[in-house]
Amino acid sequence: MRIDPNYGPAHYNLGLALKEQGKLVEAIAEYREALRVNPHHAEAYNNLGIALEEQGNLDEAIQEYRDALRINPNDALLHNNLGVAIGDQGNLDQAIEQYQEALRLNPALALAHYNLGECLRKKGERDAAAREFRDFLKLAANSSELKTRVERARSILAELER
Repeated sequence: MRIDPNYGPAHYNLGLALKEQGKLVEAIAEYREALRVNPHHAEAYNNLGIALEEQGNLDEAIQEYRDALRINPNDALLHNNLGVAIGDQGNLDQAIEQYQEALRLNPALALAHYNLGECLRKKGERDAAAREFRDFLKLAANSSELKTRVERARSILAELER
């Protein structure tokens, strides 16, 4: 397939398709091309961050999420994604700040409640973690997309409430 090298949406959409196929290296290249054409495409930065994170390139992923947040600072999902990458580096306090900001922006973002609960649990803040897992379960109990996390949250909550 030939695409116009200066048509950013084509590169972005190709990146999405390649990532869906598990071709991270190629997807990353396409997201970068999309950003070369349009450096104000927050979703391209976000998806680039996700792909880099899946490769284990946390420092680069964090930078991409921060670039996306410079463009769209009120995107709760971007704050959540940044929190995941920061938390994966072991910086729980900064991850918690990102999850709290995500929830300030969108209190119904179930995934941020789950991730915040995980960080609080790791820090030994059992009551606060249990609260977040309860909130997550209220929001996501019937979500097929979050089924694995729902099961895990129920298990963790049972342990925390003992």
